[in-house]
Amino acid sequence: MMSHSISGGETRLEAEARQLLVRLNSGRALAEDHEAATRWRAQSAEHEQAFRQMEDVWRMLGDLGTSAEDANTRAVERKRRKQPWLGAVAASIVGAAILGWMATPVGGVASLTADERTSAGELRAVELNDGSEVTLNGGSAANWQVSTSERQVELVAGEAYFQVAHDTTRPFHVAAGPAHIQVTGTAFAVKRLDNAVILTVSQGHVVASLRDGTKEVALTAGQSVTWSDDEMSGVGTINAEEATAWLRGRLIVRDARLADIATELTRYRSGRILLLGERARDVQVTGVFDVSDPDRILATIEQTQGVRVYRVGSLLTVIR
Repeated sequence: MMSHSISGGETRLEAEARQLLVRLNSGRALAEDHEAATRWRAQSAEHEQAFRQMEDVWRMLGDLGTSAEDANTRAVERKRRKQPWLGAVAASIVGAAILGWMATPVGGVASLTADERTSAGELRAVELNDGSEVTLNGGSAANWQVSTSERQVELVAGEAYFQVAHDTTRPFHVAAGPAHIQVTGTAFAVKRLDNAVILTVSQGHVVASLRDGTKEVALTAGQSVTWSDDEMSGVGTINAEEATAWLRGRLIVRDARLADIATELTRYRSGRILLLGERARDVQVTGVFDVSDPDRILATIEQTQGVRVYRVGSLLTVIR
């Protein structure tokens, strides 16, 4: 029996097992819920394997959660000892939230209905009917409308590289969150993160502004601008070859936070990466990595940066 992937590397059976486990650990499970779970597990070896894998995820989250690292956590632990049921409730809430997060597509729900979307590890070049080419990195999604009167692209999630056919009568517009970009013919990359949008210009001239058209600035090759929380940074310089190394199968980083690298790696591997503790998130990494083998990147970071990497099947990797 085959299990088909539905989102973020999660199969249908894994999704069903996750829902069962959340119910069983909710504190509201009835005898019939446990009986239903038993019947579900007995349907096939694949059902049982999916349930055990989800149990492993839940157990690992509970084990890792016992290592309190700050005063607030220790205060909660003291209260938990006075009222033991609080620990079980908290663990169920946190576990359910994380399992739900794991099942959410990397690009968010909006990416599921995009005109074009890529899965983890996929690089796709699409030629628009005006002759422009858009290359989507893994875990990316975009909508577009190209007609005789306009050229509009919305980057819904992820990262894209644009090689725009020259046409002064139809400016090429790209929207991404708070960002608006306008060109007539050039090459540039746009990266959309959870809380920021980054523009890197490789060739030609680009006009960037907030989405409402305010704070307009002009950029040329080797320049960059960042949008965050409806604000726009000043123009800075950037190594465009390094910033777009993903087009050539490479990830080049210089003193990058491990939290940011983890976000990048979700473009190249299925499942989610969870970092525990500020120390792990703030580890700085420099290197040139082959994105075709993201697990080797994680192994290298573990060997050189003093962090531990825990893997639970294909769904979750925890770094602490």
